[in-house]
Amino acid sequence: MVIESLAVGVPVIAYARGGPAELVTSGQTGFVVKADCVPALAEAVGRVRTLDRADCRRAAELRFSLDGMAARTEEWLARCRSAHRRTRPRELMRRAA
Repeated sequence: MVIESLAVGVPVIAYARGGPAELVTSGQTGFVVKADCVPALAEAVGRVRTLDRADCRRAAELRFSLDGMAARTEEWLARCRSAHRRTRPRELMRRAA
């Protein structure tokens, strides 16, 4: 429900454990608070109105949309190609020796 909430512009408050904490950018798309800490949770609830809901939606579009995923995949593949080009000549030299 975290991604769905962010996608419609709803900030998320999550405990600092598990998957939801990895999806929330504390202070931008919600707050990540210490696990099982009721005072921290209450403080986050009080501060949630300071967040821009449009930022939540933008972050969800960038991180979780098909276009966002495709862009990250292309970047990852480019890094893999670059790393392969840097290591390939060394491997060939080792085989020749």
